[in-house]
Amino acid sequence: MKCAACFGEEFSQTQPIPEISVQKCLGCGLLVSNIVRTKPVAAEFDRINERAYFNGLGTVRAQQAVEALSFVTTYTATKGDWLDVGCSFGYLLSEARRSGFEIFGIEPDQKACEYARGLLGEKVVHLGLMTPDLRPDASADVVSLMDVLEHVPAGELTEFGNTIRKNVRAGGLVLFKVPSTDGLYFQIAHRMARITRLLAPGMIKRLWQSEYEFPHTVYFNERSLRIYLENHGFEVVAHKYIEDVPNKTVIDRLVMDETVPRWQAYLIAPAFYLINFAGRIRAKSDAMLMLARRTET
Repeated sequence: MKCAACFGEEFSQTQPIPEISVQKCLGCGLLVSNIVRTKPVAAEFDRINERAYFNGLGTVRAQQAVEALSFVTTYTATKGDWLDVGCSFGYLLSEARRSGFEIFGIEPDQKACEYARGLLGEKVVHLGLMTPDLRPDASADVVSLMDVLEHVPAGELTEFGNTIRKNVRAGGLVLFKVPSTDGLYFQIAHRMARITRLLAPGMIKRLWQSEYEFPHTVYFNERSLRIYLENHGFEVVAHKYIEDVPNKTVIDRLVMDETVPRWQAYLIAPAFYLINFAGRIRAKSDAMLMLARRTET
């Protein structure tokens, strides 16, 4: 096995909960999961409480879309074609259109795709996965992948990176948002798993989305994502951490599905407030934006 980011061949292995084992690249820190399904999985948005989603995660994603657009436009004055891979409910594409971009989205979840089409137009969003022949080569000025890369199987990351590169023009920008192992939520949950089985399993399952149709197959940090992009013909322009679990959304975020019971959500909510405070002090969070430019060759 070779690391999908740095091509290293040395790994360590841990098993935070019985259903999930994790291999860590000793060269760059990329984490690769092996998830054992213990019950039937559901499509991403079929198993969630919609009210809790829109009050919690939906609110956050809308705010992050504004922040992501500002991040991109800081480094380009071009208002050309914007391709959003895994566009979800269309929050980022809506902001991009409002800013003057021509937009196109790709979304594999039926419910999210229907919502995005209602917001943006039937022909704007394609239902399905990103494939090499879906869009013309070098057709996009900006390609965004918000919470997508972590769902790509490790063995497919090289081909996926090549496909993304083909879609963006030389000098164009690629924006990634990934959950990061640099964040305190990830680090604390996995340390708790070594100490107690009371609270950790639900948090670990949520972090890896192990009971969803598209789980997290990998976890990046700043170093591993930078190396991955450089190995696929991109030059990193900038990166930043953004808030992912604001205090006002904590309860709704926790109870969106059955991985965390409501009683447990209220029990651990104060800990989330403390983690958010500590995260602001250390200037790192569990959500990272990284912007890269496609090199000429």
